[in-house]
Amino acid sequence: MNTIFFTGNVGGDAEVRTVGNTDVCNFNVAVRQGFSRDAPTEWYRVAVWGTRANTLVNHVKKGAKVAVVGEMEIGSYNGKPQYNVRAHE
Repeated sequence: MNTIFFTGNVGGDAEVRTVGNTDVCNFNVAVRQGFSRDAPTEWYRVAVWGTRANTLVNHVKKGAKVAVVGEMEIGSYNGKPQYNVRAHE
């Protein structure tokens, strides 16, 4: 298992959709790689499955600070890395 922990700011309001019989909450998190004004920012796509999805959608709003722990998958999007995280908590 590939576990990751990070903190950052939510890029947009969370959305819930249904996949099969399970709800999933999706949102993006921006994580700055350093403290300078010119520090690069990495974006992570987060998916929270199950009963927590409906609870989180009311709290995860654009600009909110969040901490995420989960499993990470690395894909590609137009030649750029894409980080997908399935959150546990």
